[in-house]
Amino acid sequence: SMRLVEVPDLAAEWAITQGLTAAGVDTALGGTESQVLWRKFRFLGALALATSWRDAPIGPAMDAEPGVIEAMVAEIAQIATAEGLPSNANEIVAQLRALNPEAPSSLWNDIKAGGPNEFNELGRYLVELAHRHEISAPTITRAVDAIGARLSA
Repeated sequence: SMRLVEVPDLAAEWAITQGLTAAGVDTALGGTESQVLWRKFRFLGALALATSWRDAPIGPAMDAEPGVIEAMVAEIAQIATAEGLPSNANEIVAQLRALNPEAPSSLWNDIKAGGPNEFNELGRYLVELAHRHEISAPTITRAVDAIGARLSA
């Protein structure tokens, strides 16, 4: 099956990119390096926060409190847009809904295991960016506060 590989615009001239294209791999120029990263981060951040906040796989996490994960994703989409990647919350929600409902996240797994985790990089970073861009992010903040309280308990 065709695998889509996203590369930054800068990589258009790279030999590897030209080689992939020649081999029939659909290489999408993903914009700037920041845009490529945000395309992953907006989804992974939402997955990590939803599952860790609700202490549940993605399906039950999204259904725990109707509309709340959608609200959180809308805030993440606003932040991603402010960071230079125009983002549609409905697309991100659809990506989450397309997952196996039993899918966990690595952050949730790490929190359950009690070891080191990327909560600061995933959760607190989004709160910081929201403040920086003057974006109201009450739902992200709720999630981050709840996870933070559990981690320090």
